[in-house]
Amino acid sequence: MIGTAVYVWGNAMIIFSVIPYLFDAYPPAATLSALTAAACGRIFFAGALVLVIVQDFMGIGGAWALSIFGFISIALWPAPFVLFRYGKGWREKSKFVRRNGSIQAV
Repeated sequence: MIGTAVYVWGNAMIIFSVIPYLFDAYPPAATLSALTAAACGRIFFAGALVLVIVQDFMGIGGAWALSIFGFISIALWPAPFVLFRYGKGWREKSKFVRRNGSIQAV
């Protein structure tokens, strides 16, 4: 139960931080494409997970198979804080940003 809570919390932190970042990083005309690419990435990883989860449970056991997801989640916990800390600088380096800091349309 604790491992599932850790995994769900980490997954929610990533999704809740990446979606607003995509809205800020891309101009309005490209935001839909960025959100679609992010959704396709999530779907790809979900499809790949289905291919390996049964082998994980049979090979290394349920405790370790579920612990792997907790470890991945713990490794990704800093992502929202990194995006909060460095996101403004990364967005300013984008080719879509005007000199005054606002985002221009394509």
